Amino acid sequence: MVFKRVLFLVCVGLAICLSSAGPCSVDLHCNDSNNCTIDKCNITSGACSNTYINCDDKSYCTMDSCDRIKGCVYTNVTCNDNNLCTADSCKPSTGCSYIPINCNDNNACTSESCNPKVGCAYTKVICNDNNLCTSDQCSTTAGCYYTAANCDDANKCTNDYCNITSGCQHTTTNCDDNNVCTIDYCDKVTGCGHQAVRCDDSNVCTSDSCDPKTGCAYTQIACNDNNKCTIDSCDSAAGCLFQPLKCDDENVCTFDSCNAATGCEYTKAVCDDGNKCTADSCDPVKGCQYTSINCNDGNICTNDYCNITTGCQATPINCDDNYLCSVDTCEQGLGCVYRAKCNDGNACTSDSCDTPTGKCTNTPVVCPAQPGCSAFCDSTRGCQQLCA
Repeated sequence: MVFKRVLFLVCVGLAICLSSAGPCSVDLHCNDSNNCTIDKCNITSGACSNTYINCDDKSYCTMDSCDRIKGCVYTNVTCNDNNLCTADSCKPSTGCSYIPINCNDNNACTSESCNPKVGCAYTKVICNDNNLCTSDQCSTTAGCYYTAANCDDANKCTNDYCNITSGCQHTTTNCDDNNVCTIDYCDKVTGCGHQAVRCDDSNVCTSDSCDPKTGCAYTQIACNDNNKCTIDSCDSAAGCLFQPLKCDDENVCTFDSCNAATGCEYTKAVCDDGNKCTADSCDPVKGCQYTSINCNDGNICTNDYCNITTGCQATPINCDDNYLCSVDTCEQGLGCVYRAKCNDGNACTSDSCDTPTGKCTNTPVVCPAQPGCSAFCDSTRGCQQLCA
């Protein structure tokens, strides 16, 4: 707010404010030659009055003063705040006003500001979203906008994508279908292709196939005619072959034949001559053999022989010597043994036998004592001497 400044002239000496001619009769007599006063004459008293006029124009937009010659003077107030960012004006009722100016240029691509020294400033808006995957642009009406980058390189053998820090990227497409039965390739126009692997080994004895995980597989075909009398095989050019099985075991002791269900059969030849006194056998080269059996039982106490019907026979030998005073026996390894019949096994008897009757007599022995000794008989050792 600007305060009203009114210049009042102060009388300098009485002579300036009052008439010097003495009492006045009219206002003219009171003229002090000062246009800043109202000169009046009091007819009654004859005294002049020179009252300062009020130069206040009730406007805060002027500096009010009074000049002796010109009278009231109204000098316009300078409303300048030395700020180019305000619109300076003056309203009589309120005085100076400083209204911020509008720097809006209606352009969304500029950033408006105001510098008190230079006024409105328009800085270009930087439309950078720090994303290399967008094209940064500005519309004067809408402001910044970001259009997604087109990273398509028109090559179906690349994977196109965008990295916000490095921009468009093109990595080689992986055409691997994880199938070893295909040859994987890529065409720029059509993209990935998978050509089947050729697993033909040119062998009619194999069944050719391909496993996605392990690749080509060649399985031997089964050349089985379900005939055990053939040798089943396969020729890589001709295919399955079935050759007759040779069942000759080169053994004259068997009858050779073949059964389609079981294969070669070898029936053992029967070499039985109906004679229990021969060992019947067969020699693979010579055929049936009939060897006389040995009926010796290793016992000299038997008479060994063979009967063609019953086989080996062993009868006890006769050791009887027709002597009644002997005990006739046969012992293995010794043959006939003849022991005294009347031997009682007692050394203290004298044994005897009566030949015609075979009667035994066992007479106690008499043991004569030697000088200074006493005699006795031990059943095992016979006469014994007991000397002091």
